[in-house]
Amino acid sequence: MKHLTLLLLTAFQAFSCGWINGTNIDGVIYETNSYAPYEAHPNDLQESLITTPLNKLEYFEDNFSKKERESEISKAVFSMLKGDYKTAISSLLLQEKQIKDSYEIATNLGTAYELNGDNEKALKWIEEGLKRNPDSHFGTEWLHVKILETKLRLQENPDYLKQNHILHEEDLYNYMANKSLLYQLRERMLFVKPKDSIVADLLYLYALSNAKTNGFLEYSLEALELSRSYGYANTNELESTIKTYQSIIDYAQFMQLMKILGIIGVFIVLLFIAYKKKLFFLTQKEKEAYMASKKKQD
Repeated sequence: MKHLTLLLLTAFQAFSCGWINGTNIDGVIYETNSYAPYEAHPNDLQESLITTPLNKLEYFEDNFSKKERESEISKAVFSMLKGDYKTAISSLLLQEKQIKDSYEIATNLGTAYELNGDNEKALKWIEEGLKRNPDSHFGTEWLHVKILETKLRLQENPDYLKQNHILHEEDLYNYMANKSLLYQLRERMLFVKPKDSIVADLLYLYALSNAKTNGFLEYSLEALELSRSYGYANTNELESTIKTYQSIIDYAQFMQLMKILGIIGVFIVLLFIAYKKKLFFLTQKEKEAYMASKKKQD
């Protein structure tokens, strides 16, 4: 049975088989061969930004079998992609009466309610889906709960994210947080375009988490620029983080250049010494003159 996020993941998860390089938070430029579907890849977030729900709908219609398209959950997902959230909710509620304890139904209901603007019911069903299957969405639904809790706080205090974040900074020092943030962003940015304070904060947190878990700062900068476009609430904080990461990248590149120039310099010195010791000659005429001189000496 298809699930909304599994459908979306199938459509644009990025597998990279080539070597990629970048700079980490310690200013070390390194190279890696990244291929896992939840690792960061170039243009991941940009692709999510420019892709629309209708693009995904066309993809599913072209690439999914008739049986897959006609499942009840797939129909509900298609309704969401068309923007018909009420039909999706009605369909999923009917299935919930017929099929008990399905986490797919619960989590899709939560998503449909959220898209329809009912965050309280969305939270109820996302928590229910998490209860039914703690490993749903590859163990990332805990973050969806945090997002919905923040949305409810914003309803009470529209300035909440100016002084707070969806996650505490100490929660970002692990791979699960990084994976969950990227997963939620890939899906959420499909439906939510700038400006949006929730997505802006998620992008900022992803930039921090990516940096804290030894990810490329170049990817963090991409996320920070997108956070700016989504209207990140604390401009000074955002600009300070961008400046910090960019300075680390610039210094690392400068040191790499100095290293290369140093190697070139050593090579030139060794070459000069070898030339002075007559280990090689620049021209044949020079070589013949040296050989003639050696004969006279002998």
